[in-house]
Amino acid sequence: MSQPEPISAENVVEETNDRVSQVKTELNKVTALASLPVQKPIGELFKIIHLLQGYLQDANVKIVNDQKAAAAYQKKTDEQIAHLLAEIENLKSQDYYNTDDEEFTVKHSTIDQVHRIVNIIEEALEKKNVCSGIFLDVAQAFDKVWHEGLNHKLKKMLPYQYVELLESYLSRRYFCIKQEDAYSEPRTINAGVPQGSVIGPLLYLLYTCDLPETEENTTATFADDTAILAVGESNEESTQKLNRAISRISSWTAKWRIRLNEAKSVHIDFTNRSIVYTPTFINGVAIPYVNEAKYLGMTLDAKLRWKEHVKKKKTELVLKLRKMYWLIGRQSTMTIGNKLLLYNQVLKPVWSYGAQLWGCTAPTNRQIIQRFQNSVLRCITDAPWYFRNDALHRELNVDSVDQVIKQRASAHLTRLRDHLNEEAVKLLDVEDLTRRLKRTKPHELA
Repeated sequence: MSQPEPISAENVVEETNDRVSQVKTELNKVTALASLPVQKPIGELFKIIHLLQGYLQDANVKIVNDQKAAAAYQKKTDEQIAHLLAEIENLKSQDYYNTDDEEFTVKHSTIDQVHRIVNIIEEALEKKNVCSGIFLDVAQAFDKVWHEGLNHKLKKMLPYQYVELLESYLSRRYFCIKQEDAYSEPRTINAGVPQGSVIGPLLYLLYTCDLPETEENTTATFADDTAILAVGESNEESTQKLNRAISRISSWTAKWRIRLNEAKSVHIDFTNRSIVYTPTFINGVAIPYVNEAKYLGMTLDAKLRWKEHVKKKKTELVLKLRKMYWLIGRQSTMTIGNKLLLYNQVLKPVWSYGAQLWGCTAPTNRQIIQRFQNSVLRCITDAPWYFRNDALHRELNVDSVDQVIKQRASAHLTRLRDHLNEEAVKLLDVEDLTRRLKRTKPHELA
């Protein structure tokens, strides 16, 4: 296969920056005119479309002398264009955007979504009900977004000038395979949203915003993670509700060319009672039944005691510690300050994630993490056996696990009070909660 003559990376970068500057200039004109009470400055937007079409869609491979410089140029350019599209997206009025469809996403974190799920399960347990849940796995979610279907939905949500811009952003994309110095014939990308861009998750959200929902079920979505919960007096009742929901969702996914992975989806019944398993089906295939399910990085066991979550985190921590023991172990020559920095940046985030929720577990489970932290601090300082753990924490100015849990819970509640999303604020409604079980609730950790 013949190759084009090498060109300098500097010329490529200079040419690209000139085109980006043109786009920014046109974008500034749009921003200045965005306050007009009439239609958005359509003419200016179409100028941007004209500039972007050839720039964004052509995947011409250019051979440069410095491969590293080319890689840096590619990454920088992708980020610039992604931010430009995000700025254009932010110009639209809230009137054009259906906030009911996004439900739980405005300034919303994964912990807020898990908190919402936990509240529903806790209420069912307190009332002696069964909360059945299905955690769906979408096969290659971001790579399988149907372009024609997405454009059809965008036309119902956004002004047509934005639809035209996004359509030009998605269409006429190509890819090819490189093996050493040879390249395959380019093939068209007919599905999927560009990954790594700031607008990719937004496009996926718009594509799935009309996921079927009913009052008898709770649907919790966060990007491509979807959980469906149903509460009933028995698991037969709750499972029937789930099957009805799955039937509607299966029809919806078939219509919009989304494939659910039956083997990786899981079904779990949250209850303190002994029950007989009632199967649920996706496209005629029984969903695997489990006693614990992972959602947004947190493991939920059938009785919601967080014991399995703590065990899994302990296992993950031990594996990470073994890999970096040569850096923070007793024989390491690194300073204590650097060792402590590694612990705070690598190990501590593993167990502190979701502490405002799993902190409700029994004290014996929290001690599992505390003992791990004690052992790490003793390795960092090479402390003798007679040196007390509480004194070690004071000397290093390190908070105990219980202190971290309290801090995270307090910050979480403060954040919810000032939240812009109504669904998040509802998590603070704890006055009318049924209290039958001797359990610690998230709001009691602060």
